[in-house]
Amino acid sequence: MDTTPGLFNGLAPLLTNRTVIMTVSADANGMLTLTVIPKKVTPDESDALTTPLWITATADELDRTLPNQLREYCAVHGQTASNLQSVKAELAAAEKAERDAADERRARKAKAKTRPCRPRPASSTTSNNNKRRSDMTIRPLRRIFEYAGVRFPDPNEAMSVEQVRGILATQYPEIATASLTGPETVGDKSIYRFERAIGTKG
Repeated sequence: MDTTPGLFNGLAPLLTNRTVIMTVSADANGMLTLTVIPKKVTPDESDALTTPLWITATADELDRTLPNQLREYCAVHGQTASNLQSVKAELAAAEKAERDAADERRARKAKAKTRPCRPRPASSTTSNNNKRRSDMTIRPLRRIFEYAGVRFPDPNEAMSVEQVRGILATQYPEIATASLTGPETVGDKSIYRFERAIGTKG
């Protein structure tokens, strides 16, 4: 007797308090692409909890493996949600430790200063530049795609914007002909916006 959990049994844990969008498309070679996109429960919820699942396979392969893949995806999603608060606390502690270390270095430099005429701007500028370079290293820009007020995380950093447009158009067909603006840098995000094409009167 086959005891493998079905598709919706595998997806059920993710549906407890959340809406999930699922789309399926096929290419000319008969390969199917299935997309599972969890929607945010609250506007300020982490983007990590809306990371989509993308699976491209034949119909037979999806029949065999999809339930188990959904179960593993839901398990990782649940672990991410439960660990999110502790991760935020660890990041805040790391940032505080970095600020404290920088303050201590500045205090040591001020104490070791022996000549009032020693120029400070070069040292201060270098320190600030180094800190900015460090910030850029640990906070790389992440692409976010937006349409009609809905934000979609980057499905694959290696994809071009037009490739991402094609994938999103399977869910929102209007995106295929929408105009594109961006990127707009907001914090550590690089936001691309698809805007519905407006016809002209003639």
